[in-house]
Amino acid sequence: MRPLKTDLSIYRKFDFTNPLVDIKYLTQKPEGIEQLDKNLRLCEMPKEAHVRGTSFYFTKENEAYLGKSFLGMVESRPTSGTGQIGVDFEIFQEARANRNIYPHQYLIGYGIVNYVVVAPLDSITFEPDLLFIMATVSQAEILLRAMSYSTGEIWSTKLTGVGACTWLFVI
Repeated sequence: MRPLKTDLSIYRKFDFTNPLVDIKYLTQKPEGIEQLDKNLRLCEMPKEAHVRGTSFYFTKENEAYLGKSFLGMVESRPTSGTGQIGVDFEIFQEARANRNIYPHQYLIGYGIVNYVVVAPLDSITFEPDLLFIMATVSQAEILLRAMSYSTGEIWSTKLTGVGACTWLFVI
């Protein structure tokens, strides 16, 4: 992992209720970081970083639901093909409605990510791939404006009722 060179001190000025969380995707096992000692869903990992207050990594064995599929840690993909799973769990009215989300799902290719490091702001020692920020509306407005200040980039979001939180990790 590349050592942290980016100055993240500006984020401390926001006084976020929950500290910023860094996500790092790796093919090789990280050195000097403890493996998560329990199984959690992918969406629970940032909260675990808040609770621990220190960095950890997880593997497919630690991920307790579909996150390992979206991250490409296992060959099986989160789509059933038929869409019937959405009907069985009463998420969609019919299988055809469930099938409509499959072409839009974001997935990381198989074998690219074998380890994911999760670290709260004060434990970050490496360059992040992704930053999770939980902010108030006024804090988020400042961050979004700053993101497009020099580029003019348009803000966009896409979600479905299925896999929405895992999309945050792979988009």
